[in-house]
Amino acid sequence: MEEQAASQLVLTTSKRIPRERIAMAERLYLAGKKRSYITSKLCKRFGVTARTARRYVALVEKRLAELPKPPPEATFQRVEEMLLEAFHKASKAVKVVRYVNGVGREKSEETKTIDAPETGVMVTAAWRLAELHGIVSEKLEVSTDEGDLSQLSDEDFAKLREIKAKLRAAKGG
Repeated sequence: MEEQAASQLVLTTSKRIPRERIAMAERLYLAGKKRSYITSKLCKRFGVTARTARRYVALVEKRLAELPKPPPEATFQRVEEMLLEAFHKASKAVKVVRYVNGVGREKSEETKTIDAPETGVMVTAAWRLAELHGIVSEKLEVSTDEGDLSQLSDEDFAKLREIKAKLRAAKGG
């Protein structure tokens, strides 16, 4: 009986917290809910104060932060899959259009589905994919005190090219 009671409790900073409270906080946190939403749900469900509920959320965050991180290759692949999925869904988007014909009692309604790709989402996903694969480089603004680069000497341009080459080499390696 004692073992069962002990398994229902989580040991944290010298106080025992029922596992179901932490489990609910974790489930809501992993579902992407806001901290304020999680706090209010915990308060209502278990009759705890907001401060206590926030502490539960903090414990969940701490525990999740301590979990081993996936290898970078797996993260890269998952991000790539998500971007490709977003691009695909955006390209297959449709819009439902409602048509009303006639007036009064002669009025009839008709709905039609038409293709309406979300081009903004498609462009964003494509750009992020390019960034992920290193195709897009960050912009580097270079200016002089005067602000006009056309006034630079050949030596200064050579120095700028050298800096640019070093930056590219550092990024590629």
